[in-house]
Amino acid sequence: MGHHIDRPVDISGIFENWQQHRFVVVDSQSLNINAEHYPRTVVLADVGYWQERGKELREWCEQNGCKLKGMTVNLPTQELETLFCLKWT
Repeated sequence: MGHHIDRPVDISGIFENWQQHRFVVVDSQSLNINAEHYPRTVVLADVGYWQERGKELREWCEQNGCKLKGMTVNLPTQELETLFCLKWT
């Protein structure tokens, strides 16, 4: 359900096959996000899935020190990336 991208990426390419993935994990530097504090970013690809779970996702982010911004979740640690993937896959 999730997909990882570890290299610089054209953001339009993330959504080419969005039906196949609920989210895509990318290196924050490839999206020009403050990678010092949030080295990994999750792009929420399945809009309907995330709309149904918005409250739960916001609570999870607050409890785990992640930053939810629009259709992205910024993750401060590798461990939280793993937890996110386990929780939402």
